[in-house]
Amino acid sequence: FVIEKGSIRYGFKGIKGVGDANKEFLQLICNERKHGFFKSFHDFVKRTCNPDQSGNRNIPKELITNLINAGSFDSLGYNREALVNALEEMVKIKAADIKEYDKALDTIVIKVLDRDRAYNFEKETELLGKICSEDPLAEYNTDEYYGCDSMDQPNDGTGTVFGLETEAK
Repeated sequence: FVIEKGSIRYGFKGIKGVGDANKEFLQLICNERKHGFFKSFHDFVKRTCNPDQSGNRNIPKELITNLINAGSFDSLGYNREALVNALEEMVKIKAADIKEYDKALDTIVIKVLDRDRAYNFEKETELLGKICSEDPLAEYNTDEYYGCDSMDQPNDGTGTVFGLETEAK
């Protein structure tokens, strides 16, 4: 990953379930971005998921779900869980041709829900191996408030630490 303008930019290959097997679709995303930002999730689907012979869009559900849950669409302002639910509806659409499909696609409303930090943290840890969207400890007070020792000024080799457990064995 790289830090860019105060934000973390994570490469596609760093996301679990995204990689060389999806190279063609990822290249299509990059090529479409050259023509401008995606205005909405619907715009993303229309510009990247090409129609099959029956006129329905080929939506790589698992790949897009992983992109959603890794935070790739956060800038669009939707809750990740709401996007996954909308994607489920989009995959179910069956139409006679692409115009009919896109008309049905446009009727899907993505509910604007409050951000679910726990959901985001769980999915980021699963797909990225770490939490990147925000500092999971930001809403807590200082170490000293909780009676913990500062990590940059350890005591005589012993101390009390406050943190976020990411894995237990």
